[in-house]
This record gives sequence, structure tokens and C-alpha cells, in this order.
Amino acid sequence: MPLPFAPEMFPSIKRFAPIIRSQGNCDDRILFVEGEYPYSTRVDYRIELRFYGGREMELVSCEGLAARARDPQSSWILMAGGNRERCLDAVTRAAFPQQWAFGNQLLLWRFPPDRVVDLSPLATELKAVVDCTVPERPPDRYHRWD
Repeated sequence: MPLPFAPEMFPSIKRFAPIIRSQGNCDDRILFVEGEYPYSTRVDYRIELRFYGGREMELVSCEGLAARARDPQSSWILMAGGNRERCLDAVTRAAFPQQWAFGNQLLLWRFPPDRVVDLSPLATELKAVVDCTVPERPPDRYHRWD
């Protein structure tokens, strides 16, 4: 990778991933609104979120966010910068009442606002997920998936 793969390159994921994997289940999806992230690209974020968060990430446009956010499998939204003002309508904001910010990055989740969030999973930051199964990889002649 042209970008050094180190925890310091993704400080928000270091904090968000333990929260993500401690809530909901392995079938939850993270909606990733691209643009204005201080580090790297969606490819690197997908790798980090899959490994440390145990959830699949789906790239969505600002215009398509509201429609994808209605899907019950979409439990998380990750966005940065001015996307909060540009992309979130009132209905989506109401559906994702919990918000955490790290720098200019924002994590929103669908779980009820009165639910107490346990911060003890932060002790598991930078630990791989062990309770979710890895999705099947398509067979090809160049790789061996064990």
C-alpha cells in the first residue's frame, strides 16, 4: 500500500471500531459518505472497519444517503467535514440519534438515544474481531482462501 498501514493513520477508527462492534450484530452495515476525510481513501477505511469493526461498509453518495439509511441493516453512518450539513436531512438525523465526533469525523448510529453506551469496549481498540465470520471470497486461480 502506498499509505503506511498504522493505527495512527486512522485515529477515529481506533475509537469508533470498539463501539461499533460492541453494539448490534455482525450483519449491521456502515454507510460511508465519501469526502473530506483527513486520512486515506474509502479502500483503506473499508479494510480497517472490516478488520477492527467486524462490519461491512457501503459507500453512499450524499444524495443517496437518506434512501440507504432507511434500510434496517444500515445501523451506522460515517462521514466527515461539511457532509453533516450537506447530507443529513431531518428524517435521517431522527433515525440516527446517537452521534460521536472525533476531529472532523462523525459516527452516527441507529440505536435509541436513551440507551446507555458502555465505553469499556474502548479497551479493545486495535484488537481484531473474533465473533463475526468473514464473508465467503470468490474462488480464483491466484489466491487461496483458508
